[in-house]
Amino acid sequence: MAALTTGPLREAGSTVTVDIINEDAAAQQTVIMQAFILETDGTRTPFVSETFTIDPGEFATRTYSIGFTDAVEFQIDVFPSNDFSATFRFANDLDESIGYLVRPELTELTAITPIP
Repeated sequence: MAALTTGPLREAGSTVTVDIINEDAAAQQTVIMQAFILETDGTRTPFVSETFTIDPGEFATRTYSIGFTDAVEFQIDVFPSNDFSATFRFANDLDESIGYLVRPELTELTAITPIP
């Protein structure tokens, strides 16, 4: 399956916490995740590039500092089965309270060329 992108997530705040859940009951999943800060001039600045594994039925949590940017984009490739869900929690104030939550369905994500 192709890698998936969230597309631009606007008003990102200062931090984002990403939960990736392996919904496959039998197979360990390998996750390749990349993320970019999207500048108003069209520039994409990478701020995440990592690979990790998640055991069957388990989840992984990652928290990233993104400054107060206008938008970010996440690209996620999960294999072998691509059976996962993802939640993005954005904090947009100094006490890190949640500004908003994004939990896209796989059908809402856009397929892109697999991450190398």
